[in-house]
Amino acid sequence: MQVSYDPTQTPLKLILQEYWKISAPMFPQLLGGAQYRSIIFFNSKEQEVDIRKEKLAIEKQMGRKVYSDILPAKTFYLAEEYHQNYYKKNNAGYCKTR
Repeated sequence: MQVSYDPTQTPLKLILQEYWKISAPMFPQLLGGAQYRSIIFFNSKEQEVDIRKEKLAIEKQMGRKVYSDILPAKTFYLAEEYHQNYYKKNNAGYCKTR
């Protein structure tokens, strides 16, 4: 998923806090394989620094390691149509939102 935001309206810190609430970063990889692991991509050095800082803060708060890779963003590809609006189309019980 790619998230576009206006940092003057929504700070990256807030987005990351929500991300770590709804993702499963306490496990190095989920059932189903490495494609389900937690990854955060950054577009600038400033974003990378902020993301790493917030990751350390959440680890300290939780008292455990957070397994979210932090990598530079590359070309973003849209998912196939059947993956678009997946939750809405499938009402999958294992998909959770707050």
